[in-house]
Amino acid sequence: MGVLGKPLQTLGRAVGPGTLILVLVAGTSACTSTNTPTAAPGTVATLPRTSLGTQIQFALDLVDGKVTPAAYPVHFAPPFLAQVTASQIGAVVDQLMPSAPWSLTHYLSGPTASAAQLSLTNRVGSVAMMTIQIDQGSGLITELLIQPVPAGGPASPSTALAAKASAVTSELATGQFDTVRSGFDPTMTAQLSEQQLSSAWAQVAGSLGAYEKTGDPISKPVLDGYATYFVPVTFSHGSLEVQISFDGSGQIAGLYLRPAGYDAQF
Repeated sequence: MGVLGKPLQTLGRAVGPGTLILVLVAGTSACTSTNTPTAAPGTVATLPRTSLGTQIQFALDLVDGKVTPAAYPVHFAPPFLAQVTASQIGAVVDQLMPSAPWSLTHYLSGPTASAAQLSLTNRVGSVAMMTIQIDQGSGLITELLIQPVPAGGPASPSTALAAKASAVTSELATGQFDTVRSGFDPTMTAQLSEQQLSSAWAQVAGSLGAYEKTGDPISKPVLDGYATYFVPVTFSHGSLEVQISFDGSGQIAGLYLRPAGYDAQF
């Protein structure tokens, strides 16, 4: 991400208590095509007869435990599998299978030619949001993100959290990774080390030149139960957005590096 053709990085996940945990994200580009119409939120879901529809069905079969690792290279793009191992995929599938089958209920955004966000429910009525993106050339999955949707409605954005999002972004840009981690929730702390955070930042921002400035945070209602901000960051040779999700206690429950303008799709 950052520059088209760079891998899209997921640094963390938002996880609600007692809900499913799954984040699988990698990619060759975070650019979403708009060559096909976007369905209105709440539209009853039918799979498009396209490469994207094929991969949505694969993703549903995956979380239902119907897919073997031998099928991964046929559906996931090589950059994805370079970042997410078969054992990691298997571990999250093991978490989701007990609640199978998972069903597609409606589109939250899309489907476009290459991407969609969908609402899923399982056999016990739990709800999750799936984000999927494919490479239009190969038709292979470059991004797959499944997030829990906790009960209780969205967390409220606030001036304090907006300021915190800006501060965290500045800390990332100036290499204060230990300080950033001090604001993580327990799940993030356990799953993302300082070294991993530093390496991911270097991979994405390293080619963008010298850090110049952090822009005003943009609040978007991405996931119920979390206050999410997109913070633009400008470098001498490019820009990106840092997506930060805070839980109800103000801890960082999700941290993502996104291409500039990524917030516009929400």
